[in-house]
Amino acid sequence: VLKAGGSYVPLDPDYPVKRLQFMLTDAQVAVLLLQPGIDSLLPEPEVPQVMLEPQPCNEPRAHLENPRAGVKASNLACVYYTSGSSGQPKGVMLEHGGLVNYTHQIGTKSSMSSADRILQVASISFDISAEEIFTALTWGATLVLRDEQIPETGARFFSSCEQQRITWISLPTTYWHMLTSAVNDNSCQVPATL
Repeated sequence: VLKAGGSYVPLDPDYPVKRLQFMLTDAQVAVLLLQPGIDSLLPEPEVPQVMLEPQPCNEPRAHLENPRAGVKASNLACVYYTSGSSGQPKGVMLEHGGLVNYTHQIGTKSSMSSADRILQVASISFDISAEEIFTALTWGATLVLRDEQIPETGARFFSSCEQQRITWISLPTTYWHMLTSAVNDNSCQVPATL
């Protein structure tokens, strides 16, 4: 979507249908991209739908040129919706320039490289997912998709990180509190890879 010059609104299929319908309408979504199995969980939109299905790559080499989409730094990249805890959810717009600058700073400050493995923890509908996804992709790191549930103890979480050779994570504050308490209690250790 971004390479084609568009902007996206991530929709979590676990959200209530009314919330998803509101987001689709409020953001004035032009097309809904779906994947098999999730399409039945979403509301029936009044916009065109495109089913994304895995396709074998029969082309012997990848296209090396970027498409000429005419995207500028000030163009909209994505819209994330707040929780709506204080009323109606609000769309927060992120421009291409902001996303580029942010991921550049994260990668530079953390000396990101192709040897890194970033754990994608956040829901696709939460803005921190852009940090995880785009930092990995722009710095050549490996993006490791998490299992459906994050382990509920520090020991299990760190064990999972060690098994997957995770080098970088970004977690909500409450989860950091749980992990630091577990380390302080000596019930687990931070993996050497992290």
